[in-house]
Amino acid sequence: MSEVNQLKEFINSPLYIRGKKAANRIWLAPMARLGNIAFRELVLSYGGCGLLFSEMVSAKSLPSGEGRYDGMRWSETELPILVCQIFGDDPIKMAYAANLAERKGFFGIDINFGCAMSIVKRKGYGAALLEKPKLAEQIVESVRNSITAPLSIKFRDGIDGNVQKSVDMAKRFEDAGADFLTYHPRNSRDIRTHRPKWENISKIKEAVSIPVFGNGDVFRAEECLKMFTLTGCDGIVIGRWALARPWIFSVLSGTGGPIPPEKAAMSYVKLLQKYFDQPHCLQKFKQWMHYFSANFVFGHRLRSRLSLCDSFEAVIPLLTDFFAKNPEESEQVQTALMR
Repeated sequence: MSEVNQLKEFINSPLYIRGKKAANRIWLAPMARLGNIAFRELVLSYGGCGLLFSEMVSAKSLPSGEGRYDGMRWSETELPILVCQIFGDDPIKMAYAANLAERKGFFGIDINFGCAMSIVKRKGYGAALLEKPKLAEQIVESVRNSITAPLSIKFRDGIDGNVQKSVDMAKRFEDAGADFLTYHPRNSRDIRTHRPKWENISKIKEAVSIPVFGNGDVFRAEECLKMFTLTGCDGIVIGRWALARPWIFSVLSGTGGPIPPEKAAMSYVKLLQKYFDQPHCLQKFKQWMHYFSANFVFGHRLRSRLSLCDSFEAVIPLLTDFFAKNPEESEQVQTALMR
C-alpha cells in the first residue's frame, strides 16, 4: 500500500469518544473570530472534516446569551459534530457554562488552555493557566463533573517551552477526566517565530492513554503523513491551511478535490451575508482574506484593495474584477501562512 493510501486509510478511520463517533481523524482547529458559523458551513459544504470546534467563548458570557454573538453561533445541522470551546479561570463558572452548552446538543466541550493572545493571557485565561497547574486541573475536574459529553483540552507548551511540564499537564488533564487532548508544540511566547516541535507530540502521546491530536504547521498531505508517522498521534487538527483552502479536508480524506478559489470566495461571501450584518460581514471577510489571499502571487494587492472597502457591497465587484484577470496561483502559500 502506498504512503498516500495509508494516510487516507488512517484519516478515514473513525474515533469513538464516550460512545460518540467522530467520522475521521482530521478536524478543523478552534480559531477565535475565524472559525465562525459561516466558515464552518463553508468547510462542511466540501466534506471530509470529521469534527469542528466553535470559536472560543467566555464562560462568563455564555450563560447570559452574550456569547451568541461572540463565538457561539451555530446551526442545528452542525451540532452533532461541533465541539463548544470555552475559556475562563473560575472552575464553577466553567462547569456551569459547559453544562449549559451540553444541553444545547454539542458533540462535546473543549477547554482552552492554548490561546496565546496577550489580551487573553493578561486576564489569566488560555495559555496563562498552564503556569497554574493546580487551578487548571481543578477547572477540568469541575467541568468533567458537570457533563457527560466528551471533554477535550486544547493546550500548548508553557512560557519556557519545557516539554516535561507539558507532559505533566497532559497527565493532570487525563487524571482530571479529559477524554482527548489537542496539543500545539509551541510555547506561549512563540506565536510563529519558530517551527513547532512535532517530536514533542510523541512525548505527550506516550504519557497518556487518551487520544492525542497534533496541531501546528500542517499544510500539505506530506506534512500530514509526517506528523502521523513521526509522532504516533491519533489525528490532526488544521487551522491556517483550512482558512487558505477550506476544501483541504476533502482532499486529504480523498472524498473530494480542489475547488476553484473564486468559487470558494464567492460562497463565503454569501454565507457571511446569511449569518451576519454588514459591519460584521466586512470585518470577518477581511480577516479571512489575510489567509485566503496567500493562494495568489499578488494576493497582497487584493488585501490592500479590500482594506479600502467601507461596505460589504463593495467586496463582490472587487472580487469579480480580481478573478476575471485569472490571477496566478502562488507556489509559496505555505511560506506566507507561516508568517
